Amino acid sequence: MAAGLALLGALLAYYLAFRPLPNLPTTADVLFVAFVLIPAVFALVWVALPLRRANRLLWIALALGAVAVVASLAGFEVLANFAKLGAATTVAFWFLGFFETALWVALVALLIPIVDSYSVWRGPTRHIITERPEVFNAFSFSFPLMGERQVFVAWREPLAGTTTFDVYRDPGGKRNDDPVRDDNDNGRIGYLEGALDAGRDYRYRIVARDGGPSASIAARSEDANDGERRGPPTSDERAPTDLRVDSVDSTAKLGLPDLLFFALFLAAADRFKLRRRATWIAMTASFGLTLSGTYFLEVDGLPALPLLAIGFLVANADLLWRMWGEQRGDGRATREPGPPAHRESAGEHPPP
Repeated sequence: MAAGLALLGALLAYYLAFRPLPNLPTTADVLFVAFVLIPAVFALVWVALPLRRANRLLWIALALGAVAVVASLAGFEVLANFAKLGAATTVAFWFLGFFETALWVALVALLIPIVDSYSVWRGPTRHIITERPEVFNAFSFSFPLMGERQVFVAWREPLAGTTTFDVYRDPGGKRNDDPVRDDNDNGRIGYLEGALDAGRDYRYRIVARDGGPSASIAARSEDANDGERRGPPTSDERAPTDLRVDSVDSTAKLGLPDLLFFALFLAAADRFKLRRRATWIAMTASFGLTLSGTYFLEVDGLPALPLLAIGFLVANADLLWRMWGEQRGDGRATREPGPPAHRESAGEHPPP
C-alpha cells in the first residue's frame, strides 16, 4: 500500500507539472514515455493485484467509470485519466472470474493479434481514430510529453474566390509544410504543428499566395486544452475567413482495451501461478516497442494488443504448454475403456 501510494503521488506530480519541464527532442520524448512513464503507470496495476480478490469488483469499476466521466466533464483531466485506468483494471479483475484455467486466457491471447490488427488497420478502431478522434480521446489513457504541446490552425477560403496559402509563425517564420484541405469539413483548411514549447505563446499568420490580405491568430499557452478559439472577423472579402486555433498538450495514448487486457493477463499470471514478474516486464516492454515503432517507422499508429498478447504468451509458454499436456492427459484417462462386461447367455452365469 505504501509503495502504491508513493508511486501514485510521483505520477500525479508529473501529470500536474509536466508543462514547465524542458521540451526534449522527439526521440528522447519517445524513449522517455516508452521505457519510463509507461512502466511507472503500469506498476500501479502490479501493486493493485491483491485487489483482484475483493468483493463487488463490478460495482467498484462502475463507480470509477462514473468518476472518470464527471472529472472529464469538469475539466479535471488528470483525475479522469487515472480513474479510467482504475476502472479498466477493476473490470479486468472481475472478468477474470469467468475463466476456469489459464488456457482460456491463452486462447484469448492467441485470438487478439488477428482481431486487433484488423480493427486498427481496416475495422472500427481505424474509423474512430480517423473520423471521430474525440471518441478515441475519451476512451484512452494519456501519457503527456514533458514541456510540449501542438497547435492546429484552421480557416476557410476567402469570400471572394479561392486561393492557396502560406503559413507564418512568430517566432519561427515561414513554415515548410503546406496546409491540408479537409473536404469532409465543409472545405476547411488546416495546419498542424507539434513539438512546440508548452509555456510559450505563438502567433500564426495566414497569407494568400496571390497577393491578397492575410489573417492572424494567437495560440496562447494559457488557452491550451480549453477548446477551439476563434480569431477576429476579417473585413476584407479576399482574406481567409473563420480563422480558429486549437492548442493541446502533446501526448501518447493507449486505448482502454489495451489497459484492460494488460490487467487481465497480469491477474491471470497471478491467479494461475504463472510468471508474474516476467509477464509484467514483457507486457510493459511491448507497449514501449509499439510506441517506438509508431515513431521510428513513421506510421499513423500501430495496434498495441498483438505485442501485448505475444508478451504474455512468450513469458509463460512452457508453463502453458505443460498445462495443456496435463489437460490432454486427464482427458485420455477418462476415456480409457473399463473392464470387459460379462454377458448372460445360455450356459453362462454371472459371478456371485
